[in-house]
Amino acid sequence: MLGTCERRFVRRYRVLVDLQVRPAGPSDAAALATIAVRAITITAAGSYDETQLERWASSFTPDRLEESIASTFVVVAEGADGPVGFANLVTHDTATGELDLLYVDPDGAGQGIARALCAAVESEARRRGCTSLVADASLLAGPVLEHLGYRVLRRYEKVHEGAAYENTWLLKDLG
Repeated sequence: MLGTCERRFVRRYRVLVDLQVRPAGPSDAAALATIAVRAITITAAGSYDETQLERWASSFTPDRLEESIASTFVVVAEGADGPVGFANLVTHDTATGELDLLYVDPDGAGQGIARALCAAVESEARRRGCTSLVADASLLAGPVLEHLGYRVLRRYEKVHEGAAYENTWLLKDLG
């Protein structure tokens, strides 16, 4: 029988070995919407009030995710049982790209999924000629991105659907 520490290691190792990161397709939209809503309503539940959570989660529909898949570079992290996270890259006519969305299902938190998704987005950004990435991050995503080498540009209050959120703009040099 495995001890607690050993089970965590085996579980974490198994997930990372089984994890595949691939481009998203239109058929992924519903699963990605579910991941975003679960991440918001479960993972972020302790950091935001009910109104903030409801308004934030309501913006993630399969139609919205299908639009993102069609108009941006979206990657999906897929485990043995299906999608467990996603992220996207928005590029404009500048050398700075934007990590616009980064969501990991609560059941996959702390298992390297965000790291793998960010690495895929950063690789694509470099391929497209971006020298840096910015991210407009929530209270929970900000520290994750800082751990991955992003630096804080400024903290501010974001208003979405009439609800105010503490957010942080971060930057990562890709050079």
